[in-house]
Amino acid sequence: MRNNLSTFEKMRDLGKLDRAIPERSRFNRFRLPLTAGGIFLIYFCSYARQIELSGDQTAAVVAAESMLHEGAYKVSLHESYGPLAVVNIGSDLRQPLRWYPPGYSVALYAFAKLGLSMAGGALLLFYLAKFFWTLSWTAAGFAYDIPYPIVAGAVAFALFLTYPSTTTEIFESTTVALLFLAVSQRLGEPASAAVASASLAAGTLFRFPAVKLLGFYALVEWARRPRIATLFKVALAAVPSLVVYFACTLLIGGESTPYHGVGPGPRTRWLLLFKGFYYAVTGGWSPNYAPLRVLVAVMVFLAMAGLVRLARKGILPRWIVLLAGFQAYYMVFLIVTQVFFGSMYAHSQPAFATARFYSLTQPLSVAALYWLASLSLPSWNPVLRRALAMILFVCMVDWTIKNHSIMAGMSRGPDGFLRFADLAAVHRLLGSEHLDGIFDGTGVLIYTAADPRIIYPDNVRGLRSPNDTHIAVVRFAALPNNLLNALEKRVAPYEVKQFNRFEVDVFALPHGFELQLNPRPGFVPHV
Repeated sequence: MRNNLSTFEKMRDLGKLDRAIPERSRFNRFRLPLTAGGIFLIYFCSYARQIELSGDQTAAVVAAESMLHEGAYKVSLHESYGPLAVVNIGSDLRQPLRWYPPGYSVALYAFAKLGLSMAGGALLLFYLAKFFWTLSWTAAGFAYDIPYPIVAGAVAFALFLTYPSTTTEIFESTTVALLFLAVSQRLGEPASAAVASASLAAGTLFRFPAVKLLGFYALVEWARRPRIATLFKVALAAVPSLVVYFACTLLIGGESTPYHGVGPGPRTRWLLLFKGFYYAVTGGWSPNYAPLRVLVAVMVFLAMAGLVRLARKGILPRWIVLLAGFQAYYMVFLIVTQVFFGSMYAHSQPAFATARFYSLTQPLSVAALYWLASLSLPSWNPVLRRALAMILFVCMVDWTIKNHSIMAGMSRGPDGFLRFADLAAVHRLLGSEHLDGIFDGTGVLIYTAADPRIIYPDNVRGLRSPNDTHIAVVRFAALPNNLLNALEKRVAPYEVKQFNRFEVDVFALPHGFELQLNPRPGFVPHV
């Protein structure tokens, strides 16, 4: 009887376990949306309901406005095409937007057709993209069985590094997350190939650089299954993104590449490769204060020690190997871009040492940094691991405070977008002058400074004034400007205003005025 009772009790306990397993499965099933939604909700409550108009995205917003009001995908003459042009002051030199894909502009146009303002549509698009980004990276972390607290903490950390802005890196980063998810072996076939193909095509529609992820996808698939069938699988998956890329460049833009007549910079500081390596490990961020930078540098060295320790034992997790391979793949692209095209930044910030291009894998980079650094610490001392987590938490809070400080220094324009105070002052001055032409030496004035049909780059081949006209040349105050120097040899400006970083020189040009220039090369829009 005792044995039977014991057996009954065991069966009763098993029954409890059977009921507990579905409950736990339901929790695991909803853990992804609950985690992503909770992190996003905290972010949403932490930042303002306003959005910055990034200088990089002014052209995309102009194109959306053009589509809305004129049905044409056009923008002002761009610096990359300026050397080919002789400007008749007051003429409309707009052209199809060539150096950005149309995805962002089309999305803004769609929201505007629903009745939203451009700023309102951009803010809604930003938060939708941020939520999907959070969901995608959380799913990718779960797919590789990274410990739950590390995944949630890393995604939250990377999420809080950005404030609402019209930049489009988030779309490429989401593509990377979905690609990591696709090759995780969690989805199976054909779902894996479908996710990879769809995410690459969608990413390319919003950012041309996403098309190079095809090469990384092909390398991963070939390393996993080196056979002819893999080549066919990758080729089929590549078709949608290639169609998007060539349709946007050849049919819409009229060129086969977003690179325009550029060449390498006069000199490159190759020593800054070490800076690039640092950004690759951290995910493109660095603290604002020196003591925190020292602590993060210590974490980087601890993570390197942990990586070496695992490599010697031959037990590197697959997600660490995949992450290292991805960063190496991007580093090669950045070095090749620097060699053949230079950088869109100053020579002191070459392509391979620019943080923005390593921010694409922020969550996994942060997760790897913490996890590997923890492995190099004594296993008997959990306090040290908590200290590492606290360092990252303080860095996140520090960065968030800095973001709020930056946004507090911005001014809201009549279009609803936030701008830095000095740039907003430039816009107000230009709007009050009723100018016949504006020469933009900054790359950030193309939107709402005035009628975009009269904004030109400052590296044109020449200009003509068919009537008595008034023009302005806008430049960064600390940098020389060839157009300004040539104008001042012929005509003195009647007004010069400086707003912190910017200087505006206003000229009155007489009827028949002509000026020939030696234009400089354009810059690289993307790397």
